[in-house]
Amino acid sequence: MKSEVNEIRWLKAQQAEENFWIHEHQTSRYIDPTGEGRSVSVESELSYFGNEVIRNYLLEAACIVEVGCGPIGLIHFVPTPALRIGVDPLMRSMERSGYIDRRGVFRIEARGEELPLGSDKADVVICYNVLDHCESPNIVLAEILRILKPGGILLLQLHTISEWAATFRAIISWLDSPHPFHFSRSQVLCLARNSGFELEFDGSFKRARRRIPASGLLSYDGLRHVGSNWITQSVVNLRLRKPVV
Repeated sequence: MKSEVNEIRWLKAQQAEENFWIHEHQTSRYIDPTGEGRSVSVESELSYFGNEVIRNYLLEAACIVEVGCGPIGLIHFVPTPALRIGVDPLMRSMERSGYIDRRGVFRIEARGEELPLGSDKADVVICYNVLDHCESPNIVLAEILRILKPGGILLLQLHTISEWAATFRAIISWLDSPHPFHFSRSQVLCLARNSGFELEFDGSFKRARRRIPASGLLSYDGLRHVGSNWITQSVVNLRLRKPVV
């Protein structure tokens, strides 16, 4: 399985992502710029990783990091007294676009492949629908493993494609500019295992089909979502643990 793309392809994905957030701040198609919609849903989003256990982790943690947090990632809303750190390669651009409410999060602009954090520092790392945006997903997971304390946990979410569609992932990624990668469920599990993580909890579920109005079918975004409805199989939610040596 190919585990990295060239920098030109990654930069194309980053440009698409940057354009998305600029447009999103102006239109609030998915979530309003204040993030209030996200604050309402964070409890249900965390429930996919084992609700009661996750609450305890978040309350007891001293440091929580979200890799690829965007301007309104989960790190901005998790109920915890811990130091919260959000890392994203487009952080300054997103703040220039208007996403300036940090909600107490210490924000860092950096790539997941080069996390500017010390080893064995984080109790919990969140990586929420991010690995398919990266240049080298396996290196990102290796970096997350490095910064986690022994026994620390990773909350990993990813939208996955059907096993049959994975055969055509190179073509799909070429058509879908924001996502250099498209993984099947088995490939995500393989990535996690090969990166050294232990699977602690699997809260994956079958992805519901997105309803697309007829007026949106003529747009690139609308056609992309039609394709997503066709090939996307599940939302993988894994609670992974760094082994205690």
